[in-house]
Amino acid sequence: AIDAATTIRNTAGVTQVQVDATIVNLQAAIDEFESKKITEIAPENLIANWLFNGDATDASGNGHDGTLEVGYIMWGEGVVEPTTDRFGNADYAYMFVDGGNIQVPTNPALNPPELTIVTWINLYETWAHSYFISYDIWNCWKFQVQDANKPFFTRKILKDDGSGENAWIDKDANTGIIENGVWTHIAMTYKSGEMVFYINGVETMLWDDFPTGTPVDPNPLVDLVIGQALPTGIYTDIEGDPYEWKEWLGYLKGSLDDLKMYNIVLTGTQVNQIYTWEVANVVE
Repeated sequence: AIDAATTIRNTAGVTQVQVDATIVNLQAAIDEFESKKITEIAPENLIANWLFNGDATDASGNGHDGTLEVGYIMWGEGVVEPTTDRFGNADYAYMFVDGGNIQVPTNPALNPPELTIVTWINLYETWAHSYFISYDIWNCWKFQVQDANKPFFTRKILKDDGSGENAWIDKDANTGIIENGVWTHIAMTYKSGEMVFYINGVETMLWDDFPTGTPVDPNPLVDLVIGQALPTGIYTDIEGDPYEWKEWLGYLKGSLDDLKMYNIVLTGTQVNQIYTWEVANVVE
């Protein structure tokens, strides 16, 4: 388009129709460029980055390092096992077995008003209660896969309509379905009044049919946990206790790799950029 416009500019006797057509073509080229332009993600917007390349260290430098823990007794006291990543590299991802989990100390930074979660996941079994990251379950927020293999996110908010009431925002990826035994890139973005899901860099569902409000803080005694609904030490066998063990407070039946959290809503272009790079490159 630029070359064509330059030719028109340097040509004597062009008509207004030719000039107008050149302007239209230039604007179309500008629009195309803007649609593909990547907005840089500032380092301060990355909350945590767990690569799982042999440990649960937070590679963001923010200190949200995880500790590997055995699963709750009712799940079989399983462990977190190193496994091969999507490229076949040994010990470059983690598989979660019988409740084995990674516990990350509670921190206000883990519950921002805007939130993006991005990860690679590989399910070895379909289960309705496959929690893969949770911060005090539905008392704050949780991200799981349900029985239709759809990613499903829940967040508790205080509604901003002056009622003083809470609301629980429960949404899934709609047509976005994870195939068992296949490494799949998933992402979810949340801000007040809007939630978006992506599978392999492509938007599958945008939800905006729920109340607006501010996130509710977790119980300060409950850490963030990866691979199980709750930290192992929080489950109880006390009937009626808010953390009484129930089957629906489950664990991930699968593997994770390159799990990231951001304190902003990434655009669809940014999500696709992450997927496009990571589908072809090992994250070190």
